[in-house]
Amino acid sequence: MLKKYRPFYLSASLLYLSEVIPALYLLKFLALAPLILELRQSGNFNRNLIGILLTMSSWSLALFLGDEVSSSYPVFNGLALILYLISKERLGPQRSSLALLFFWLSAEGLAYTFTFFENWSHPYSEALFDLQYSKNWLSITGFLGASFWLLLLNYFAAYLGSKQDRSKLNWPALLKGFGLLILLGIVIPLALSPQSTIDAISEYPSYNLKLLPADLFLQRMSYFLAFFLLLFSVVKHILRNSKRDDRFT
Repeated sequence: MLKKYRPFYLSASLLYLSEVIPALYLLKFLALAPLILELRQSGNFNRNLIGILLTMSSWSLALFLGDEVSSSYPVFNGLALILYLISKERLGPQRSSLALLFFWLSAEGLAYTFTFFENWSHPYSEALFDLQYSKNWLSITGFLGASFWLLLLNYFAAYLGSKQDRSKLNWPALLKGFGLLILLGIVIPLALSPQSTIDAISEYPSYNLKLLPADLFLQRMSYFLAFFLLLFSVVKHILRNSKRDDRFT
């Protein structure tokens, strides 16, 4: 019983540790990878739904038990994962993976469009806000851009996991892939970080502050693409045309 939920326990544990122990914030770079990989490969809807709720509950608990009681919780972030789960079969593996990115960014940005929902969404990138190198990037990319960066790294980690045989891991290839991920996705971007243009970036995001231009761009683009992909999924469901080729061409 417990074994079949192992990937969800792993993501839940990584998210929990990345929040309650500040020194482990780098776990955010791969905390969602086991969850994403399992949702992509497994077709058991009920099990995946329970796994999503388990993972988001663990994250919420970590935020609640943090040094300061969090003002927001990943309710909409969980909803983004559920929307991905619902639309996965109709959109196919490629489009649904793309959709999850924009569902997630829409979930994070929604609280800034409607302040009534400010307690319903939590920035995935908030763990980076106290890291000096990240502050410099955040002043340019905004928190949505940073979340987008972290999600892409989780996607790449999930891709590495998908290429492995679970019964017999190829450790040299796996370590080489993760080494490349750390070098290209973490070390080089942080080493080349620009000078911050915002003095109070450590207090950002705040629901009382205006979003940065990069945030506004990503927010609007995410709304549009998330709505378009959801509409496409609904139309495909109505037409029951699930045998089409999923390629973008």
